[in-house]
Amino acid sequence: MSVEVPPVVILLQSDPHLRRLLASQLRRCRYAVVEASSGNDVIEQVVESLVYEDDCKRPSLVISDIQLDSGNGLSIPQTMRVVKYDVPVLLMAVFPEPTIEARAAQIQGCQLISIPFDLLVFLETARAMISSARRNLALRQSS
Repeated sequence: MSVEVPPVVILLQSDPHLRRLLASQLRRCRYAVVEASSGNDVIEQVVESLVYEDDCKRPSLVISDIQLDSGNGLSIPQTMRVVKYDVPVLLMAVFPEPTIEARAAQIQGCQLISIPFDLLVFLETARAMISSARRNLALRQSS
C-alpha cells in the first residue's frame, strides 16, 4: 500500500501576516507548506530537490510575492526555467503594472494574481496549477 505524499508548496511572501494566513489556508487544503523568507531560500529548496532527486521535497508549486527584498520575484521562475525545472509558479503582486503582467505571461508555467484577491480564487488557482503540473509530469514519465 502506497502512502499519498501531499503536494509541497513553497510560499514566499514578504508580509508576515499574509504569509501566515496563506500558509494556514494551504495547510487546511492538505498541502505541505514550506515558508521561505527570501528568493534565495526558494532557489535552495529547488536545488536541494534536484540534487537529491527527492520527490517528497520536490515542490508542486512555488508561490511568491513579486516584490522581494532581495530582488524581483520574476527572477524565480526565470531561474527555474533556465535550469529546466518545470514547477509552476504563482506570483502575487499589488496592482501589477501591465509590463509585469506581460513579462509573467511570457514565462511558461507562471501565473500572476493581483493583491488584493479573493482567498477562494487564490486556493482554486493553486489547486488547478498543481493538478495540471501533476498531469504533465505523469504524462512525461509514462512516455
